[in-house]
Amino acid sequence: DVNTDLDSFKSVLYSYNLETNEWIIPTTNGIAPGRRREINGVINNKTGKFYVFGGLSDFTGAENTIALNDMNIFDTISLTWSKGASIYAPLPRTDYTATLLYNGIIVFVGGRETNNFVDVDINQVNKLNIHTTSYRN
Repeated sequence: DVNTDLDSFKSVLYSYNLETNEWIIPTTNGIAPGRRREINGVINNKTGKFYVFGGLSDFTGAENTIALNDMNIFDTISLTWSKGASIYAPLPRTDYTATLLYNGIIVFVGGRETNNFVDVDINQVNKLNIHTTSYRN
């Protein structure tokens, strides 16, 4: 809050009601991920599942910045959070692009890896199969 210099963050998820023009914090199931930034997500329109990988676990101005490499999945139909597989996951990454292909593969390109924020070679492509939630290069 720029007026009080206090952190007024309440949720990682907000919903906008088009009829009332109001923002609400929906009640969700599962364990919601911690606050993130410098992330990119994709949604599977067939299943209503939203996938978001890694990011930074802090907020602007925090002293400790930690890059993450976990996959968080939000089911927009049941409002349930879950975790994807972590075996063979890319190194912790931020500022990447994520694209969901027609065959159910999410392609991650570019960004910055690890807590040293090394640029990722654009030729290095990581993939996640959303049907098996397994990674491959």
